[in-house]
Parts: sequence; structure tokens; C-alpha cells
Amino acid sequence: MSHFKLKEVPIPIYRGNLIIIFTDDNEKLANTIELDSVKEIESVYCHTVFANRNGEQGIFLVFNFKNKNRAVTHGSIAHEAIHAANFLFGDRGIVLDTDNDEAFAYFVEWVVDQVYAFVRECKFN
Repeated sequence: MSHFKLKEVPIPIYRGNLIIIFTDDNEKLANTIELDSVKEIESVYCHTVFANRNGEQGIFLVFNFKNKNRAVTHGSIAHEAIHAANFLFGDRGIVLDTDNDEAFAYFVEWVVDQVYAFVRECKFN
């Protein structure tokens, strides 16, 4: 039985929305994100996409906790959060600075916290 859970959270300060999706249903995922490339993936593992949803910019973080080939780990979630931060900062024209990376680090932390809040909300172990 396939599953699909979605949570949309407004991104503070930078605008737009963070859309977290837990699914193993590629067809529903492809219809939600409206990207043909998703239809070509046999089974989503973890994926981050910068796209529009309902006329607003969104960063989609997709996790398939039922993927048979790879388990979603703490590292996987952090990895996707970094992609999300890079998409957002690149689009907003924010230059990443390795001598002053607090804004980047805070955003990655916020994204990871949002994913784990949704994990708890969905009662995942």
C-alpha cells in the first residue's frame, strides 16, 4: 500500500514555502511537483526540488522511508537540507561566505527541525 503525506511550512524571513513530502507513490509525487523527471525515477529515495506550488515558490523535500534499496538516515535529511539552503540562497542572490556562514547554518538547522517535526507528527520511529 502506497503512502503520501505532505506538510507545507512558510519559510521565515526569505519567503516561499518548505514542502515536506513523505511518499513511496511516484505518480502522486509527479502530479504534486509537476516535474516529468520524477516520473522517470523508479523509486524515490530522497530528493530536493525548487519549484512552484499554487503560484508560490517552494522547496520540496521528498523522503521515501519505504525505499527498499536505501534507508533514509539523519545524514540523508541533512544532505537534502543543504540542497534546500543552496536553492534558496542562490535564488535570493545571497552569496555564501565560508567566513560568515551563520545564515546558511541557521536555515539548514530550521529545515532539519521542520523535517523531524513532521516525522514526529506522522508518528514515524
